[in-house]
Amino acid sequence: MVASAAILFAAVIFVRPAHAQADPNTLPRVVNAVHCEPHTASAFYWNALRDLVASADSHQLRLSIQFAPQWVDFVVADPNRVATVRQWEGAGHEIGGHHHSITHDISWDGYSSDPNAVFSSRDPGYLGDMAAYIAAVNAIAAPGETVRVVSAKDDDFPPDTPYQTGGDYDPTPENGLTQPTIKVLNGQAVWSVGLGPLVRGSRNNVPVFRNLYLSANADDVLGAAFHANDWADNQAAIESWFAFLASQDPTGARSVTAGMLFGGLLIPGDADADQDVDLSDLALLLSAFGNCEPDAGYDAGADFNHDGCVDLTDLAQLLSNFGLMLAGS
Repeated sequence: MVASAAILFAAVIFVRPAHAQADPNTLPRVVNAVHCEPHTASAFYWNALRDLVASADSHQLRLSIQFAPQWVDFVVADPNRVATVRQWEGAGHEIGGHHHSITHDISWDGYSSDPNAVFSSRDPGYLGDMAAYIAAVNAIAAPGETVRVVSAKDDDFPPDTPYQTGGDYDPTPENGLTQPTIKVLNGQAVWSVGLGPLVRGSRNNVPVFRNLYLSANADDVLGAAFHANDWADNQAAIESWFAFLASQDPTGARSVTAGMLFGGLLIPGDADADQDVDLSDLALLLSAFGNCEPDAGYDAGADFNHDGCVDLTDLAQLLSNFGLMLAGS
């Protein structure tokens, strides 16, 4: 009887806890993008945004806070608001741009590279092309810095901006489960990742996002988009998403901004890691061509598909991207 009790006691001690935390390196990375839309730039929604950021902080989550130009004007008009934005950056959040094109179903921010936009009678009227847009948004950047991430569609993306979120934005959560990809926009290389709507009007997509998260792997990125004004209408839904992420990743190790996600990536073909693909890269590849690990002539920088050999597949990747330069480099 004593022996049986001892065995039972040992079993209780060594049973794996039902809610043991996963290794963070096995979890998908998550980008939470807060869109601050042209028609909501006001003190009321500024206060909502502050509460939203405070909630993210309490759950160890980073945000990519993306401002329309109207929000930029609102923030920079008050030194206290600017100081708050700098504090958010210091806490690990990212400040970016958000663009509503002239075809947006709710509001336009006044900027577009579409020649027909010049003659539009839609509010607020034509304010400039997308080069003017990024100049306007850069007013919110820290001194000496520029905005490097913008949420905008492919056909109206600002030049010299290296990172895009939600370029193929579609009103379905599944569009948020992607991996970083290179696009050519304005003749420049741009890193892009998808976004899906966490909430949309009265619709709560958090249960779908939970399932997407649990089905994803470590190479995936789950991009969730919501708005500063959603905090007023859907606070409980957003907080439930934050709480779920914290339950899976308590330290926020896999909560990333676009800059964190893309910052260490290179265009396939960029063997010398200088953010372009040119003759220098071709020379490095040719000098390593035909070598595999652990050959002395093997060059990991020229092994673009990371299969342990520098071969025709790597050459094809380099040639397909030859001449590309990362926007803003």
